[in-house]
Amino acid sequence: MQQVHILIPNDQLLLITTGWTFPWAITAVRGTHYCLRKIDYPHIWRLLKEEKVTHFNAAPTVNTMLCSDKNAERLDHPVRVTVAASPPSGHLFEMMTNLNLHPVHVYGLTETYGPITKGYVMPSWDDLPPSEKYARMARQGHGFLTSQAVRVIKTDQPEGVIVDVEKNGKEIGEIVFTGNICAKGYYKDPEATRKLWLGGVSHSGDLAVWHPDGAVQILDRAKDIIISGEFSAIR
Repeated sequence: MQQVHILIPNDQLLLITTGWTFPWAITAVRGTHYCLRKIDYPHIWRLLKEEKVTHFNAAPTVNTMLCSDKNAERLDHPVRVTVAASPPSGHLFEMMTNLNLHPVHVYGLTETYGPITKGYVMPSWDDLPPSEKYARMARQGHGFLTSQAVRVIKTDQPEGVIVDVEKNGKEIGEIVFTGNICAKGYYKDPEATRKLWLGGVSHSGDLAVWHPDGAVQILDRAKDIIISGEFSAIR
């Protein structure tokens, strides 16, 4: 039976439980939850090493500090790490992988339940130079099967007109979503709802490019406050 640890600071508890949905999922598989009052990197490393934690979630800033902690060392077992919030770098993913922390890169907004894309790592990338491989891993990726394809649209069109950018990894546009995990609107705020769904797509406010393989890559975040301190873990 898989045992599960959820480690999060108190002030992030509501955010994690309503966004990441791990408490319900882990309870469904009869896992065990643990909570930390604060992010404590030495304690996290102790749990990873001694309690054999196999999965955890953390924002890029937390992962950066975790990899830089004096207790950091390559684990004897692989750990899957869901990485989300501010856009991560390829360098961070390389550091994590060298410690046997394997990134599962996802991206989304409150208006998309939380994650709505995943960066899928292709086996062929193992033949690329490491810098190129990890740069591709840092892209926000493709839409979930539970949503429709994520798109990047031109920002210089009349209001409500939706035109996709070229899938060349160069033309910058806005990420938009559709699908049944997108919010229908804002509570008692019809004007904000109208702006959210201009042209029949849910607007992220995030600027990105669209690569030939269909993966999106954020260049700037214009809408959301970037979350820098967030951690949860499972075993």
